[in-house]
Amino acid sequence: MICKLARPFVVAWLVVAALALAASAQPVTISFWHFYGGGTAEGDLIQWAVDEFNRRHQGEIIVEPTIVGFWEMHDKYPIAMAAGIGPDVVLWNLDYVQSSAKNGLLTDLTPLIERDGIDLSDYFPAAVEVSTYQGRVYAIPFNPDTRPFYTNRALLAEAGIDPDTPPVTWADLKEYARKLTRTDAAGSYEQLGFHPMWGDSWFVPWLHSNSGRWFDENGDPIIDNPRNVEALEFVVSFIEEYGVDRLDEFNLSYDGNNAFHASQNLAMVLHTSGYMDRLNREFPDLDYNVSLIPYNTEPVSWMAGFGVEMPQGKHTEAAWEFAKFLTGYEFMEKWARETGNMGGIMSVARDVFAYDPKKAVIAEQMYYSRFNDATTHPDQPGWNIIIEQVFAATGLSKPPKSALEEAQRQISSILAEIRSR
Repeated sequence: MICKLARPFVVAWLVVAALALAASAQPVTISFWHFYGGGTAEGDLIQWAVDEFNRRHQGEIIVEPTIVGFWEMHDKYPIAMAAGIGPDVVLWNLDYVQSSAKNGLLTDLTPLIERDGIDLSDYFPAAVEVSTYQGRVYAIPFNPDTRPFYTNRALLAEAGIDPDTPPVTWADLKEYARKLTRTDAAGSYEQLGFHPMWGDSWFVPWLHSNSGRWFDENGDPIIDNPRNVEALEFVVSFIEEYGVDRLDEFNLSYDGNNAFHASQNLAMVLHTSGYMDRLNREFPDLDYNVSLIPYNTEPVSWMAGFGVEMPQGKHTEAAWEFAKFLTGYEFMEKWARETGNMGGIMSVARDVFAYDPKKAVIAEQMYYSRFNDATTHPDQPGWNIIIEQVFAATGLSKPPKSALEEAQRQISSILAEIRSR
């Protein structure tokens, strides 16, 4: 029993001990990988986020950022995760979240989200969907994008088309493309209305705009389902109508992937939402418009992009504080205003870009877009097979139905083998 006279000395000793312990405590250091280089609006703003977070959490948490090249990240990050030496927080491609979660490489954020009241209903739905595996959330959307439809207003007006009335349906698109295509005396294209596989597009937006998917709700392949075949037939019909050889000739003469903005001999193109910022910066005199992708069954395009995730680590709470800061309303608004990107939160994108009609269209299409379920599938079986067979069809070496049937056969076999292990 401690006597009354001794108690003040004991209390004083405990206070001194506590102060000494607090003084000796070191802040938690967490590592953060991202791919946005310095000297860009995005890279500079990410560095600001790191500096600001460190300032607010001085003495508690230190974030140490590392810039990893975009293509280097594809190789380096999975190896680091698998070896258990990965970073604490990563800004990376949402396509790989479900496969990483299935393999036990990511922290389940669900209890942290629920505890801190994070409202995921205000994040873009498709990005939340691919961040979720078996009902658990493993990433927070940060910067997804989509593929809107760009039209050269001047060329539309020259063809007698209202430049502010873009094509809405697939049928409209074919009609516009014919009116906007011109040939010279030799029959070569001097101006092309549209090519469904040029720009930053490929086939996936056309699949989505016909309500197509590569896998069903059970995760089984439906590569050759009628919706997919119809979408591929639509794309191939364009190429058949305009001719592979003449399209290739145009591509060599005008560089089809740049003809919309550089030579301006391509009247319409499907491209990324970030393409708008490039046009505004590098081609300020280009008179263009932005609209939703023409569709057959629903106005859906192809979403891709990035999220913030946390590999399994020992600094979960500190890492989570930084992940919340990067993906929260305050920084997302700053990100949208200063970089022109949509960010991951719907209400932020709509508020920031409410008075910019072109950006508002992109924000709307972000809501309707979805990810390519062949790359987000937890087993990721055979995306290269799909690419190969679609190219066989668009190169006119194989009928669309036969191409997708072959992809179905090969991917079904691969998936069956994976599931038997």
